[in-house]
Amino acid sequence: MLRRFLYLILIGWLGVPALIVQAQDASLGLTSQRQPVVVNTGVAYQSYSDDNLEVSQLSIPLFVYAPIGRQFSATVQVSQATTETNIGLTDQLSGLTNVNLGANYVRTFGKNSLVMTLNVSLPSGKSDLSLREFQTAVLASRSFYGLRVPGLGQGLSISPGLTLARPITDDLVFGIGLKYGYKGGYKPLALIDGEYDPGDELLVTAGADYRLSETGALSGDVTVTFYGNDKVGDLNEYESGTRFSAVALFQQFFNYDQLRILARFSTRAKTTLPADGNRPEQIGRAIPTLYQVQGQYFLRFSQELTLGTMLELRFFGSTPVFTSKTNTRLGLLPSYQFSPKVTTNARLLATLGSVPGYEVGLGLVLRL
Repeated sequence: MLRRFLYLILIGWLGVPALIVQAQDASLGLTSQRQPVVVNTGVAYQSYSDDNLEVSQLSIPLFVYAPIGRQFSATVQVSQATTETNIGLTDQLSGLTNVNLGANYVRTFGKNSLVMTLNVSLPSGKSDLSLREFQTAVLASRSFYGLRVPGLGQGLSISPGLTLARPITDDLVFGIGLKYGYKGGYKPLALIDGEYDPGDELLVTAGADYRLSETGALSGDVTVTFYGNDKVGDLNEYESGTRFSAVALFQQFFNYDQLRILARFSTRAKTTLPADGNRPEQIGRAIPTLYQVQGQYFLRFSQELTLGTMLELRFFGSTPVFTSKTNTRLGLLPSYQFSPKVTTNARLLATLGSVPGYEVGLGLVLRL
């Protein structure tokens, strides 16, 4: 049950991309057996339109999970992305993201389980953009597109975290988590004077996992995020305020088949200094309210072949820079295991509604 609680932590307040969640989730269990090194990579192409705007992206992620002993593990994550728009300012924006390093330490004492994490984002990604590149980057960062790589280079980021889980009964586990994020300065736009310094973040999370039956479980967590003020030089440029989010996950197994229903809600970050379109460093900084419900059903046809289906509804509230959006996504998620060490998976998604488009992707998981 701790594994499911940590799974929610990953998709809730650590922001792990969906393409790599499967590899991490498969490696979270506490066991005396040796866990394999997991290498997860692939390629994804996405294309969406919003009124007269068109945005497309080709991305190649790489994620490596390496257990070191029974209690310690390390991760490395980086992506290459090329984003194109039709706004007439640039043909494309292409480059690497920051290299993200992670370390996780798990310790059990009595009935309690303690997980300590440290994530470091090295400022190796593309930044110091021209105005034309920056305009494309702003569009890519808008959450209703759901691009795999919504941003490239940023400043140094250091985020230690602590999670404590304890069983209340044989069927109920409760956990709390705390994470602090230091955000270093960098130049996202070459034209601005001085460095842009994003405000630091503090995340407080509480969650629970309840075993409904031998084959079913319900998990949930709530998170409050406190944002510091963003600055350019010595000036406060943007005040994000506080954000509340909640995630719930229901899982049910039917022999080898699996049903997952995920619900997520998050408020828009409060802003006392609204985004100002006349100042390019602020365009698109507002974070919209999100309502999301996603259902997935995985059919296992054989030991090697699994077919997943997905239906998702997403509503994004309006912000100072765009109106509200409603999207429906339909998808097929086939997976084929060539051997215990090699698995391929694919994503075929169609998006209907305010921002129509599609996504096709192919992934490769190696367990070494």
